[in-house]
Amino acid sequence: MILAYLLELVLQRHLLAASMVALLAVTGLWPTRADPWRCLRVEADGQLLLIAAGGRSVQVSPGPGGLRLGPYLLLVLRSDTGSHRILLGPDNVAAGELAALKRRLPD
Repeated sequence: MILAYLLELVLQRHLLAASMVALLAVTGLWPTRADPWRCLRVEADGQLLLIAAGGRSVQVSPGPGGLRLGPYLLLVLRSDTGSHRILLGPDNVAAGELAALKRRLPD
């Protein structure tokens, strides 16, 4: 995919942009598609884990910026890898877990 884009830039004589794309590809800074998050798990000790489609898990904590939107929660979660935003509500989370998450949101 990157090579096709690079070739297109060269053929259109956008050499500066082509050199920048090549530099990003070589240094590994080109953005990659991450696994989509499949679930948010609340552990018995209160830890929050995001579980990806590939089975990968990341420990997260609620960050500032979470919103209560009626019966829904827009959570901003912080981890070592960055911030993650997820929308939770009665259609995808059990009522007890949703209430526990609402209590953990900073005021």
